[in-house]
Amino acid sequence: MIDISLLFETLAVIFQAANFFLILAGMLLGLFFGALPGISSSMGIVLMLPFTYSMGLFPLLLCWSRCMRVLPTAGRLRR
Repeated sequence: MIDISLLFETLAVIFQAANFFLILAGMLLGLFFGALPGISSSMGIVLMLPFTYSMGLFPLLLCWSRCMRVLPTAGRLRR
């Protein structure tokens, strides 16, 4: 059976101010890297790597996952 309290705990962690800021920062960096010609998804993650050394695991995964989701879409912004 699904434990609903785990869902609420996860949502509470995601919507903390610092984690929500990292989600937004990952999305903005993904848009920026995706709009640059020649920058792929893996190159965007490599460019973000120095900024993520001091992060914990959960904030790191939030930031990287948002960057990876936005990068392919941002490539369509160029015209």
